Amino acid sequence: MNCASQPPSAAARRGSREALEGDAQPDCPFGIGADGCVAGRARYGGYAAADGRRARGGKSLSGSHQSDAYLGWSGKPNLRLHFRRPEFDALVEHDAEGWRQPKPPRPAVPTSRILVLGDSFTWGWGVSQGQVFTDLLQAALPATVAVYNRGIPGFGTAQEYLLLQRELAARVYDAVVLMFYMNDLSDNISSRQGRRPYFEATCVRATNPPGR
Repeated sequence: MNCASQPPSAAARRGSREALEGDAQPDCPFGIGADGCVAGRARYGGYAAADGRRARGGKSLSGSHQSDAYLGWSGKPNLRLHFRRPEFDALVEHDAEGWRQPKPPRPAVPTSRILVLGDSFTWGWGVSQGQVFTDLLQAALPATVAVYNRGIPGFGTAQEYLLLQRELAARVYDAVVLMFYMNDLSDNISSRQGRRPYFEATCVRATNPPGR
């Protein structure tokens, strides 16, 4: 079986409705290794609803996110709210593109860019503006380095893989940081009842089988 990775199809890149509805499957394979093969596809199961974890007082965190035809869901642009739980009261702000608003701001003309992908830990669950770890990293780095927080609550690495493709098509990054948590393993194979992309294996081959 051919396990080589190929770029996404035009329909997948556009995030078109036709490619994402029902059981449609745009061509978004992934693969690892030359000696062995762990390959698959980011499979779509239709449109997504935002993450539905709830804040204190009955307020749903889904109000901070919106459906995204390509990724499943994404941040709501120009958002400002207090996300409250018994253990925290966090001020959350999104920029015009729906990403967590950086504080301090990124340099306008950076010489280096760092992309940070992840789920709610990267987005800043329970953390106010200026206290997200990417904010601390931005403050600690030289003024010519820009940190791009691309964390979204509920994401698995299947969605982060698709987001990586989108980001690399938009700008050049000097480094990519992937924040991984144990629940990403189950997130990567669950479509959430058709609400998000997930990995479907098409080739698994041992790199060092018994007896070799």
